Amino acid sequence: ALALRRDGSRLWVDCVVSRVDWDGEPATQVTNVDITARKEAEAELALYRAELESRVEARTRDLVGKNRELMRLRDEVLEAHEKLEELNEQKNRFFSIIAHDLKNPFNVMLNYSKLFAEGANRYDPELVANRGVDLYRSAVQVFDLLENLLEWSQLQMGSVQYKPEAVAIEKVFRQNHALFLPQADEKQISLQLEKGCDCVVSADKHMLATVVRNLLSNAIKFTPHSGTVTLGCKRAGEDAEIFVRDSGVGMTADQLAHLFRLDATYSSTGTDGETGTGLGLHICRELVEIQGGRLRAESKPGEGSVFVVTLP
Repeated sequence: ALALRRDGSRLWVDCVVSRVDWDGEPATQVTNVDITARKEAEAELALYRAELESRVEARTRDLVGKNRELMRLRDEVLEAHEKLEELNEQKNRFFSIIAHDLKNPFNVMLNYSKLFAEGANRYDPELVANRGVDLYRSAVQVFDLLENLLEWSQLQMGSVQYKPEAVAIEKVFRQNHALFLPQADEKQISLQLEKGCDCVVSADKHMLATVVRNLLSNAIKFTPHSGTVTLGCKRAGEDAEIFVRDSGVGMTADQLAHLFRLDATYSSTGTDGETGTGLGLHICRELVEIQGGRLRAESKPGEGSVFVVTLP
């Protein structure tokens, strides 16, 4: 029970009630035991326990927060490690391209230019003409490769600036149609523009022209003589789908699965022996994604391929 002392201070007492015999008469005896010190100690202990529990709870929250931060840092380290491995694979692929795909055409150019320098008039004119064609193709291959390597290196360094504007697809098509018409005529390929290509997209004019140029070059490369390559576009809701379709050799499902991976790019030979690195498609995908678009491919062996660029 809680009681008060005469001076007004609080007093805790433990009242013990018992039955006793008082001069032969039953009586009730009440014994008061002062337990103030114990109660004060218990109150102090309760406060200490509450403070300790509060500290433990705060410490637990702190540890949980630090654990989450450590998990986040671990994920960032793993992501950085994966990115580093990807960059290392790209570096290896880059040096492989330089060492192999750049070396071979230069060898052809050096050998044939040496042949001509030593006296082309000593050789059969038809042989000289054929070697001249080979020399030209090697020069074109080196130029295309250097152009792709320059574009790719600029992308990796982040020096390519995205400047969106309203771009008329038909104008881009007609420019590239004129550019590749001689190459298509050489293989007797029908280079067609579908009617109704009046789509206007929000894109970077230079980036889009680079994408169309690479896709068109690939289509002609892998289309046999007397084949067809078609440029077209259509509306798809708020977006536009730009496509390059060919009647070429097509691709297997496995080739499609690895098509846009630089570390596992298939380098196939064209129908006229044209060579390539696959770097162009990788560049196309990056350029399309920079513009907020998507690039996909559909193909079956012997049934040609179609590459579709979706842009807003």
